[in-house]
Amino acid sequence: MFDPIIQLNHHIALLHLKSMAVEEMGKFAGMTRSFIKVMGQLIMQELQKSKETMQVNKMWVAEQPLPDGRYRYSCMGRTGIHEVTEETIEHYKRMALGSIEDRLKKV
Repeated sequence: MFDPIIQLNHHIALLHLKSMAVEEMGKFAGMTRSFIKVMGQLIMQELQKSKETMQVNKMWVAEQPLPDGRYRYSCMGRTGIHEVTEETIEHYKRMALGSIEDRLKKV
């Protein structure tokens, strides 16, 4: 069963992972940078899947948070503001990274 709050938290965590990867790319060179680039591509693939899931369920979430860290979103034509804690973001980031890790193990 689809839960919009879970999807919002998952998507927001992926947005955080994307920004972390972009930030880290500038700090490194060589092999480490290549690894970060591959991880960034995998994160982008997960982010695209998340966007597609949200589109099917008539949802969207803003790519950038409001100044106070909350996110604007829409679900089935109703808009709102989603407040997510750092603990929740960390939890969903671990879940997303676990999913990416599983994909890497299969390669």
